[in-house]
Amino acid sequence: MKDISERNLYLRYADAAQIRTLVTRDLGKGIIGFSRIRCDFDDLGMLDAHEPEHAYLVTLRLSDSHEDVWVDDRHISTLRPPAGLASVLDYRQDWRACIHKRFDAVNFHVPQAALKALDADERRLQSSELHVAPAVPVDDPVIRALASAVIPALDHPEQANALFLDHIGWALVAHLGKTYGHAAPAASQGCRRLTRWQVRRATELIEENLGNDLRLADLADACGVSISHFAHAFRESMAMPPHRWLLRRRVERSKALMLDPNRSLAEIALRCGFSDQSHFTRAFRKIIGVPPSSWRRSHCAGTSPP
Repeated sequence: MKDISERNLYLRYADAAQIRTLVTRDLGKGIIGFSRIRCDFDDLGMLDAHEPEHAYLVTLRLSDSHEDVWVDDRHISTLRPPAGLASVLDYRQDWRACIHKRFDAVNFHVPQAALKALDADERRLQSSELHVAPAVPVDDPVIRALASAVIPALDHPEQANALFLDHIGWALVAHLGKTYGHAAPAASQGCRRLTRWQVRRATELIEENLGNDLRLADLADACGVSISHFAHAFRESMAMPPHRWLLRRRVERSKALMLDPNRSLAEIALRCGFSDQSHFTRAFRKIIGVPPSSWRRSHCAGTSPP
């Protein structure tokens, strides 16, 4: 991420007890940052001043909070929002917050460039500006769901799926633009499915990179379309988003490898793109319904796998 983005993500909460951060890459023209920030003591005090930046901070509170907020030296309000509410702040404004109560929150760092990329791709936004009152809590179930979806990746970053992070980042940008950017009625965009050659190219690229960190931008570039078009069209064509297709293909590949009794489950996990055997076991059980060891015993009778 850019230096300013790093300072805005990290230094403002230098006194917080725990900070975990992940970022997307090549998402349109912007990089989306995800962070979970938790402070286990009251009266953290005034946060450090942030650097001016063409970006927004979207916060989803995981716990009840209590803070005072100033925007351009004007006291906005004393806020006591409960857990589950979101808020948006513009990094181009001079805003400050005094934190009175311990907190747990998921922050999204959203550059304006990403909203502009959505504008260019979708042709439906009147403006790449978000129109939402600064710091005022909003009940937004989509932001809440996206925050819940990204928490496991923040808690276990070594297991984070790059395609999944890109998918969450793009979903957030699309939602913000269409909900708070005054979206105009969508014009007819024709078929939103991939062509046969695009399906073949995308699935081949996924197959070739089952053990690698594949990005959404790589797939969109290979198909000659924008990221937003590819994400929508792949889901329409394959009945699931790209990251889920990738996960299922990794599991299918692991089945073939498990037929070799000389391969350990730990080796198979790494060869199929999982971070470790426990990550592999969870994904396999979720998709197949049984752990890989049980599947192997039932399909490899008479062998003694390691």
